[in-house]
Amino acid sequence: MNLLSLLQRHEGKTLEFKRDLSSSVNVLRTIVAFANSAGGVLVLGVEDKTRSVRGIGDPLDVQERLANIISTGISPSLMPAIEILPWREKVVLVAVVFPSYSRPHYLVSEGAEAGTYVRVGPSNRKADEPMREELRRTVRNESFDEQPVPHMNSEAVDFRAASELFATFRKLTFLPSAKPSQMQSLTPTIVSEVLRSVYWFSMIALRWKIPACSSLDSRWMTS
Repeated sequence: MNLLSLLQRHEGKTLEFKRDLSSSVNVLRTIVAFANSAGGVLVLGVEDKTRSVRGIGDPLDVQERLANIISTGISPSLMPAIEILPWREKVVLVAVVFPSYSRPHYLVSEGAEAGTYVRVGPSNRKADEPMREELRRTVRNESFDEQPVPHMNSEAVDFRAASELFATFRKLTFLPSAKPSQMQSLTPTIVSEVLRSVYWFSMIALRWKIPACSSLDSRWMTS
């Protein structure tokens, strides 16, 4: 770790300076935010505004304290790399936090709802439920467009548009004699799969300009 290069940078999404461990809660919030976002480096022993190196006394003790508050104060558990670096006649403590595959992490003292933070620029922001769910999807490697839509039914499918999209592959048949109750018998999972297939096929069609889909109203695909 090159301390000089860190000192030449301003605080930002992946870097924060702290004078000491006097405010352990703020230190934990930063570590949680780093882990829930793109990772980052926390430097103890440096003034955050002036980037003046003050150093820390008894670095081994501070290192042990930092490891303990991380172990007991954050859930799920985190294991940042903690390193003691010399600077002229002083020493500083550097904690390298990697993007976590166990996110969302949160402060035990504040709970999951109030204690989950993400990094926005040089600050830590509380994550609301939609953001926490987005963090979970990121870990599962899923996108928002791939999520089931159980509140939708068969009437959400535009039969004309679906027929045009699938014309090259198969002919879709509409059953006008079907009763509404029968149409509603489609399970939410099946409906969501149909909607997802139509969506992704439309994206592929636009990308490769499939002739059968050239006349499709683009407003339908974005609705």
